[in-house]
Amino acid sequence: MPCDTETVTADPAPPNSGPLKTGLYTINNFATCGFARLSGGMSGSAISQWFKDTSTGHEVPENIKWNFTLLDNGYYTIASHPYRNFALVTPSPGDNDVVKVRGESYQWIVRSSLDEEGQYLIYPDDNNSLYWSFNNMNDTQVRLTNSGNNLWTITPVDP
Repeated sequence: MPCDTETVTADPAPPNSGPLKTGLYTINNFATCGFARLSGGMSGSAISQWFKDTSTGHEVPENIKWNFTLLDNGYYTIASHPYRNFALVTPSPGDNDVVKVRGESYQWIVRSSLDEEGQYLIYPDDNNSLYWSFNNMNDTQVRLTNSGNNLWTITPVDP
């Protein structure tokens, strides 16, 4: 069942419209409906799960906005909008590693899912078997896993 992202997004990109363009997006987990958010502005902060509070209206919190930059090699950097820290994992990432932010850039692969139209997988450029995921509804941090809830809706937002 798709998540209701209508109140926190701009017009979504058409499905299968090619690679994501450089721009500002929200990252919403398809299974849990939780948004990837920066839980603190400091380097080393984890990316955690945030659920939309319908009582707050249409305002998009700054800490769920992410700058995707498409690089010449086809990979992406993903940086928090308010603080400009980059999403990254440790070198040679392993199963269940937490995705955090730091000042140094890190390259990610963002690929359309073959199974679900409009959904994406996000994974490190050096390990194509571990994907961004929330293991379950109660998992508070984005982790790299090869199972779990690893499909994401990536939707453009206004700055």
